[in-house]
Amino acid sequence: MIEKKNRIVTGMVIISSVLTLLIVIPSVSATNEFWACVNKGERINYCNNYKPSETCSDNGGCQYCMSVYRESENCYIHGSWPKCLQLDPECSGIGGGGGNVDGEFPSLTLYSPLNNSLHTSRSVQFKFSVNELSDVYYLDLINGRGRWTRVCTDCTSYDRTRRFSEGLNNLMIRVKDLAGNENYTEVSFFVDSRTPRIKKTEPKKGFSDGTFKSEIDEENPKNLTLYYGVVGNMKSKRLDLNSDCYMEKTRQFCETNVNLAMFNNQDIEYYFVLIDIVGNVDESKHVVVTVDNSPPVLNNPGNFWAQGEDTENEFIFFNMDITEPNFDEVYYSYVDTRGRLREMKICSSLKEGICGKRVSFRNGHWDLTVSILDDAGNSVGFPVSFDVI
Repeated sequence: MIEKKNRIVTGMVIISSVLTLLIVIPSVSATNEFWACVNKGERINYCNNYKPSETCSDNGGCQYCMSVYRESENCYIHGSWPKCLQLDPECSGIGGGGGNVDGEFPSLTLYSPLNNSLHTSRSVQFKFSVNELSDVYYLDLINGRGRWTRVCTDCTSYDRTRRFSEGLNNLMIRVKDLAGNENYTEVSFFVDSRTPRIKKTEPKKGFSDGTFKSEIDEENPKNLTLYYGVVGNMKSKRLDLNSDCYMEKTRQFCETNVNLAMFNNQDIEYYFVLIDIVGNVDESKHVVVTVDNSPPVLNNPGNFWAQGEDTENEFIFFNMDITEPNFDEVYYSYVDTRGRLREMKICSSLKEGICGKRVSFRNGHWDLTVSILDDAGNSVGFPVSFDVI
């Protein structure tokens, strides 16, 4: 019986020891977490590549929950926040407080607008990223009057549209991190949101001798091209915007001349195409004109005029045999005693190809130029000299 009791007692002792062990184990377990504290402007460096460094922005300083400090790298591995909350809210001093003065400049990567880029809308995508929390501003170096415009506060990225001025824009972008370090980026870009316009062209109808004109409305033209010809044989000529175009007050005119000999006496189509520097396009109305590239022909150049005799000395008799399908007029011109050019019409129509008229002149010496003009603007002139007594 005694031995039996002893076995029972012994068993009870074993059980008691086990219970005691189970109670003690939780009471000796400990956490590795600790509080790292830094002052405003100081930075915590994390050992984890995916965890960016943090700069304290609070005037009263900042506390960070950590689990490991690597002295050789002066970096931390962040801890479990619930475990840190079980600790006394005091700084551990591990890592010397953990803070390093942030003396590095923030780095901005600008995705839009790119330098020297062209934009067809005044609403331009403004997109960038920053490698740390920063305030971002920009200054319009052309029209900003020295005032900085805030883009975002305590941000690491931005992607929105902002309206900018027509024409050239030149911006200075300022990035300021939480420690007060600043960095600057300059960018220039061009905005042209207005569609170019070809307001009118000449000739409007009728004939062409190869001279074509246009009036354009565009501040930033890239090229202006004339297209002309017939179906299956269209030609083109790009105008020189510097030498072929000119300003007249606030209006811009362009003019060019092409050889239309291959289309003589044919109906051709012509039009202009205007393109600005960002690729906006305008095309003028297509106009059909008749090509007349040949000057009028005087068939009797040796005897097309005669002076009256004796009492009719003041009369000049014109008798001009003319070949011109698109005849306009015959006129004479001279320079008067005051140095002014004078023009007088002789004929505005032909009778069976003949221009015949008697014209009187005052006493004196006369040097005339008799010109034949067609509807296309082609002309031919002949000198005539005589004295009236």
